[in-house]
Amino acid sequence: MVESTSGAVANIAQVVNANTLKLSSVTGLLDTGDVIVELSTNTHATVNSIYSANGTTLVSNTWLSRFNQTMRVPLSTNTVAFSPYESVVQDVSNAIGTVYKTSDIDVSYVTSNGTFSPGNTIRNDGDPSSNAIVLTANTTYLRLVNVQGTWNVGNRLINNLNVGANTAVVYPVLSLVDVDGRFQAGDNDITGQTSGARGRSRSANTMVYPDLERNSGEVLYVDNLVPFTRGANTHEVFRLVLKF
Repeated sequence: MVESTSGAVANIAQVVNANTLKLSSVTGLLDTGDVIVELSTNTHATVNSIYSANGTTLVSNTWLSRFNQTMRVPLSTNTVAFSPYESVVQDVSNAIGTVYKTSDIDVSYVTSNGTFSPGNTIRNDGDPSSNAIVLTANTTYLRLVNVQGTWNVGNRLINNLNVGANTAVVYPVLSLVDVDGRFQAGDNDITGQTSGARGRSRSANTMVYPDLERNSGEVLYVDNLVPFTRGANTHEVFRLVLKF
């Protein structure tokens, strides 16, 4: 999908109804009144209003107030499947985020005969089609991405170097973007606003939080320069240094 004037582009994640689209991978700025075009069908529409990922707040009022970073939430309990691109809210903490995928898993394992390492490809003996890539690993816990096939407790895990281990627990993972607030481990439900799915993450040590947290930075130094007058033959050089 492309905006006909500014050239802003986005992917249509979901057609909610005849009047509402959910978008992902937005590049550029969309505004009310813009004309958007779906190129494959040459369908045109005018933007009436724009909402952020929580489905209630106008983007124009909160533009750039949140970082779009990934958070991994392993679920200790989960009722039904969460839907991609839906908003989720956690009880008590009121943290919110947007689901961008639910295909990753975390695995707790025992009885290993070697060491797993990030980048390993891994499968399990319960499903010949199973395959995944190790994102992070320690002596008892794996975070897996690009997961294919079925993974169950009791399966023997085998990596590309023939290191094996027994699966103790399999955790479905909720991958979130556009996180606002801090999700907490414990018995506070995380609820999908579209699917009605509910889940809990009981171990804080297994959550992976975004690298940047809104309103957590400080301005350490400000240098107020003397104003200058621009001329036809002058050049100005600006340097902006950000450190984290």
